[in-house]
Amino acid sequence: MTLKDICLPVEKDLNAVGTFMQDNLCSTIPLVNRISHYIIDNHGKRLRPLLVILCAKSMHYDGDQHIHLAAIIELIHTATLLHDDVIDHAEQRRCRKTANAIWGNTASVLAGDFLHSYAFKLIVKLNHPTITTALARSSNRIVEGEMMQLMHRSKPFIEEADCFAIIDRKTAELFSVAAYSASLLTKQPKETYATYKAYGYQLGMAYQLMDDLLDYHINGTKLGKKRGNDLAESKVTLPFVYALRHADKSDTKCMKSALKHGDNTKLDDIVQVMEKTNALKDTFLKAKQHIEKADQLLKNIPTTTYKDRLHDLGQFILSHYTN
Repeated sequence: MTLKDICLPVEKDLNAVGTFMQDNLCSTIPLVNRISHYIIDNHGKRLRPLLVILCAKSMHYDGDQHIHLAAIIELIHTATLLHDDVIDHAEQRRCRKTANAIWGNTASVLAGDFLHSYAFKLIVKLNHPTITTALARSSNRIVEGEMMQLMHRSKPFIEEADCFAIIDRKTAELFSVAAYSASLLTKQPKETYATYKAYGYQLGMAYQLMDDLLDYHINGTKLGKKRGNDLAESKVTLPFVYALRHADKSDTKCMKSALKHGDNTKLDDIVQVMEKTNALKDTFLKAKQHIEKADQLLKNIPTTTYKDRLHDLGQFILSHYTN
């Protein structure tokens, strides 16, 4: 099933999220508006707002706060992207120039701060203390994830557990709080809230593992993703850890040097090592395990069209890998 098919039952709500952000995201400072709307207009798959809406709808929520919540989650995510691009010295995202490439690092960091603070302005309007607490905690953990990744940059001897700890905070946290917060919009037993929170976590873990895999896999190029970004930025991800664990001495030396210097010219050689050591396949299997856990959690939720689309969302995340 394509992403368009998954979005179809909630297409109206997804469009409302985009409209809500366009109508509400405003500043008296022209530069803030230009950068903010440049980033918002260049949206990607918007999986996180989709997750919010599907989770809320699967709980038979019939108000409009899920639209506001989906926008909040997307604003927090977008703010992190602005900061990530500055940290990584990125010049392109989604086939367009990054904000920092156009307006410079300082303006981009401040625009990211504006989006993040605006998200919390909208959170206050929700008037839901439990959601506010959850989003505040998640924002803190996301920054911790970024700091952890920065600490491990260029270090080849990173443990597998460290990779998962970074993904836990940097990516899975926002997926988890998106699903959890959406479920909080309706009155449910505590066990139900925990189920949605755990489901979002498993989905987020799988998503980041697949993103790390596609950075080295041929299908990354087919999806419009520039291969080798993580290597160029000296980021250690699970495929690299797995390959290094089983590589011979000459391959290990090549990989360490490329990582240390961000040498993307060695990408094809490193991909060959990853294929030889089954690093890409093993990373995919880890992602698949997380999706299987997510599907097990969905069994605790009553069957609806929206629950079915949550299942399909997990399969969509896995669908870009082929042996």
